[in-house]
Amino acid sequence: MHLFYEFKDKIVRIRYQIVSLLFVITVLPIAFLQILNYWETSQKLQMKDVALLEDNLFLTQKILNSMLGDYAQILFQISTDAACADSISQMNDIPENSMQYRRLTDTLTTTIRSNIMTHSEVKAVGIITTNGSSFLYAEERESTENIIRFFNEHKEELQTRFPLPRQLSLDMITPTDSCYNPDYPYFFLQSQIMHHENLKLIGSVFLFIDPAKLNNEANNPASHTFEYSEKLLLNDTNHLLCSKSMLSGYSFEDISKYAQIDLSALPSDSSIRYGDYLISVSDTDYFNLKLVNIINYELMHHDLLSLWTKIILFIILILALTLLGAFILCRNFVFSLEQMAEKINQVDEHNLDITIDTHSRNEMMIIERSVNRMLALIRNLLAENKRQYEHIVEITKAACEAELKSLELQINPHFLFNTIDSINWTAIRENCMDVSEQLNRLAYILRYTVYNMNTVVSVRDEMNWLFQYLELQKIRFHNSFSYQVYIPEEVYPLHIHKLLLQPFLENSLLHGFEGISWHGNLEIRFQILMKRYLLISISDNGRGMSSKQVISLNKFFAQKSESFQGIGLSNIFYRLRSYYPHHRLMVSSSPEMTIFKLFIPICEMEEGYPCIKY
Repeated sequence: MHLFYEFKDKIVRIRYQIVSLLFVITVLPIAFLQILNYWETSQKLQMKDVALLEDNLFLTQKILNSMLGDYAQILFQISTDAACADSISQMNDIPENSMQYRRLTDTLTTTIRSNIMTHSEVKAVGIITTNGSSFLYAEERESTENIIRFFNEHKEELQTRFPLPRQLSLDMITPTDSCYNPDYPYFFLQSQIMHHENLKLIGSVFLFIDPAKLNNEANNPASHTFEYSEKLLLNDTNHLLCSKSMLSGYSFEDISKYAQIDLSALPSDSSIRYGDYLISVSDTDYFNLKLVNIINYELMHHDLLSLWTKIILFIILILALTLLGAFILCRNFVFSLEQMAEKINQVDEHNLDITIDTHSRNEMMIIERSVNRMLALIRNLLAENKRQYEHIVEITKAACEAELKSLELQINPHFLFNTIDSINWTAIRENCMDVSEQLNRLAYILRYTVYNMNTVVSVRDEMNWLFQYLELQKIRFHNSFSYQVYIPEEVYPLHIHKLLLQPFLENSLLHGFEGISWHGNLEIRFQILMKRYLLISISDNGRGMSSKQVISLNKFFAQKSESFQGIGLSNIFYRLRSYYPHHRLMVSSSPEMTIFKLFIPICEMEEGYPCIKY
């Protein structure tokens, strides 16, 4: 009974009443609302997620149809090209080692390049005539070795696989084939080639395509549904063209996590729940393919459950801390105002080192701490004003010293130019006009180089400096090389950073022409592409680079490797990355030629064309 009365006495105290009231009016309603909110939100989110995923599948199907339609259009353009058809017809009657056969392959190469140049994923185009003659256009790289080997080993088999007229067929290099490379999987499209004058079948054309672009469009890693969904593009034999795990060429049955799914039982153009998966199947407009979208419901809802669990725990923690804080604050409800007033009355401009002791646990504590913070702030501001005054004095002194040093530094270049000018007049008096001309060129180059190093200049000014530089280098190397510069008039007003081309020229002069027995030639060409890019090509006929050096340098330019041994080319790459973030730089080389190509977006150049948005 005694404990009962003791508890009753405590429960009627205001601090316990406040805590109880806070619990009733906050915890219970919040808990009820959170449970209701969780239920309603889960239902609505599930409905909207399904609708969004169906829209996403429709958009993906539309994109894939567009890409597949482009591939079909490429096949149509190649197979209906008159020059291509004539060349293929003549190939049936001409030996493959003849000059005429080479001219025909050149014509085919030109036709093929013009049709696939905008589709980097098309890696090779093969042609097989009705009598067995063949031609394959493919760049010899590591990524196309399996295509070349597959085409050469299966020519006889491919020759017998003529599709029906006006129809296209699709097949792929499967893992069971010895030419299959898991790092570079490919599928290929086939179409007949008819000679439209005599309506005679003359061969077939094969388009070898890298499925990576299709896969990136279907399974975009940046998509919010990437973690719990996967889109599969299958042919009529249920072999994969693309998937999130890039299992191109494999059968759908080889995917262990989908072993329980029977594709033949799934209706087309509909969605169905299959175990833990929601599966949607739709057909593409080309090549008899089907797009399968598989959503893992468990993974999709796992994030939602985890989020709500964290929210509930966070709310419980906040409520617990709130109740604890309310209980502590209610222990002392009244505080001595006189003590605080006495302390405040002692404050004046000469006595700011006063601190009010805080004993309260209610609103008075806020006032006490606010007064203490205000006094501390005043003290800090006075101290900060003193430090700033001393700092301003130091900065003023340092600025004066820096100005004097700047004037001293300007003396050295002026002294150098005055010395060169004196030597120049001496050369003129001695009638050494060649020496005088060289000194004038050297002085021009030094003035252009020393002053305003990182400024932007017009292409015309940069070319004036370049001519002077190359003329001096010709004298240095005893006229062992010549140079040509091609610049359209519309390029001259554009502005680029100073000395942008110097490292490329130096690379050709010091490394390309080193030890050659023939006359060197250096060519610099400017060109504007589609009013979007300024293309600068620098080529020389000196010693070329090894294929290993070219691959290493292109990887470095593409930011796929962290470093490169060449200091000059490394420095110009870092400058280009800073000046023009979206530039492209590439190099190609043969035993007697090296070409650097620099693409600069005109919209990133000062005084350039306006950016074109698509």
